[in-house]
Order: sequence, then structure tokens, then C-alpha cells
Amino acid sequence: MSFKLWGRLIFILFIWFFALRYYWECLNLPQPSEKLTIIAAFWVLTILAAWEVGHLIKKILKEKTLLTLASTKSFSRILRDKRIWMVGAVILYVIFIPIAGFYLTSFIAFCVFSFILGSRSPVKIIVSGAVVIAIIYGIFSSLLQLSLP
Repeated sequence: MSFKLWGRLIFILFIWFFALRYYWECLNLPQPSEKLTIIAAFWVLTILAAWEVGHLIKKILKEKTLLTLASTKSFSRILRDKRIWMVGAVILYVIFIPIAGFYLTSFIAFCVFSFILGSRSPVKIIVSGAVVIAIIYGIFSSLLQLSLP
């Protein structure tokens, strides 16, 4: 049960950090009504997230799993969890989109996601990643005439 609680805690914090990043980007919107909507939604989400995090921390402390998390056995079990690797990969994906561009970052992320989810054939991973990126490029750049970051 304790790993489930820790997973929920990490997931809530993950969502909140993405909301914070979106909030910062939307502060430059020209329309005051758009800003107000985003600000209100962000603070409501922040209050709900803080409430849920407080309850989760209470449950974790009640189970006294805070001390057992530091054990080597628990730590190695966390490192073997695919969900943790996926969360880390998604965070890196979002960080690197503005740096390396959407297409390159998406191709690398698709390959990493495929590997984490169990695909072990390098040829299949690279070819399927290239096909997916080509389809995305074809739809957004050619058909819809939209440029992606």
C-alpha cells in the first residue's frame, strides 16, 4: 500500500508542476479574461493538490513507511518500476522540446518510451519512431500548415 501512496504523491506533484509551468506561460496572454481564467484554475488546482498531498502525507506517516522507504530493498524496487522511468522520461521530454525542437525530441522520446515499455529490437524502435514522426510532420506541417516548436 505504501508504494501506491508514494506513487499518488509523485503523480499529484507532477501534475502540479506542469500546471505551474502553464500558469507562468499564460501570464503573458493579452486578454485579461484569459489570464483571469488561467489564474483561477491554477489556484483552485493548487488548493486541491495541497489538500490531497496533506492527506497522503498523513497516511504515509501513519503507516510509518517514511523510514522504510530509505532501505535498499525499497529503493531498488522503486528503480525497477517502469512508471517511475516513464515519469522521468516525460519530464525530460517536456524540458527538451524548447531546447532541441519538437521533432527531434519527440523521436528520441518515442524511442525511449518504447524501450521502457518493453520493446528491445533497435530496428523496430527506430523505424516505428521515424514513421510516427513522419506521420505527425505530414499531418501538422503539410496538411494543417501548422509549425510545431
